[in-house]
Amino acid sequence: MFKLTLSFKGRILKVCQTAGAHLTIGRGSDCDLHIDNLGVSPLHARVTLTGDAAMLTDVSGTGDILVNGKPLENGEYPLNHGDTILIGKHTIAVNRDHHPAAAQPNEPPLGRPLAQGWLQFLNGPKLGRTIRLDRTLVRLGKAGHQSAMIANRNDGFYISHLEGDAPTLVDNRQVGEESMRLHDGDTIQIGDTRMLFFTESR
Repeated sequence: MFKLTLSFKGRILKVCQTAGAHLTIGRGSDCDLHIDNLGVSPLHARVTLTGDAAMLTDVSGTGDILVNGKPLENGEYPLNHGDTILIGKHTIAVNRDHHPAAAQPNEPPLGRPLAQGWLQFLNGPKLGRTIRLDRTLVRLGKAGHQSAMIANRNDGFYISHLEGDAPTLVDNRQVGEESMRLHDGDTIQIGDTRMLFFTESR
């Protein structure tokens, strides 16, 4: 089962689980994930379920849907756990629960991190300043230029490259099409900005 979390500027608007054969995304009031934005089509996208697989399809044909910072090839993309969908300024975090009925007693609730995360600027005009990662999704960088997204999940923090010619780097490793899990002490670079990721237990 997949769970899609719709957010706007880090604020969760709706959480929807894929219980049927498909899930609709768009401006229409009858969509499963309703996006109240005139730039979004009444039916903008659809997630189709086939067994354990989920396929995202651009129904609008506008080509403006990004997954992990990249446009859909031929208007489709097979979704994976940790993917981040971007439609306009709205983000949709993708989680996959392989065993929804077999949660362990000591397992933290979905969406809760094991420890509080922080970022500290290592260069530039904000040198030394810190950002607390206390929201489900935190967007970093400048929209339309160079940006990335950090998702706060039950098993840790994951970073995805959203947009920009230069790749997002974690300890000089490129963040590819799939999200990369962050570890205490990692150095993140988005464009010319470098930041240190650390946890509360550091």
